[in-house]
Amino acid sequence: YYETLVQILSSYQCNLEYLVNFTMDSYIPLLSQSFKRVQRSPFYDQQLASVIFPDEQRKTAQLLKEGKTILIAAQVEEIPENYQIAQEIKTPRSIQHWSINGRSLIGKVTYIAVPKSISSSCFGS
Repeated sequence: YYETLVQILSSYQCNLEYLVNFTMDSYIPLLSQSFKRVQRSPFYDQQLASVIFPDEQRKTAQLLKEGKTILIAAQVEEIPENYQIAQEIKTPRSIQHWSINGRSLIGKVTYIAVPKSISSSCFGS
């Protein structure tokens, strides 16, 4: 799973500057040294981030609007309209079982999304 994510991330580093992680998986930001990080927290919790890091939320929104990031998301609804799903990866059961108070923190699928305007020469396989 993580090896696949590393391969996909490396195939998009030619045109994108930032990695945005909209999952609760704190390992994802560590998978690539090629992308700048805008998020200070290793995982994403929208409610927490909006209270603790409002400046980070604004910068993340701006970078997504400008199409400068590769986005890793747990929910398809989190992907902005100017992005497209490049890959869907089934999350291993061992990772899906991470939970707090019975609430799963990791989805069954991890989505890798890139700007629709990205150069076709940069698409991963």
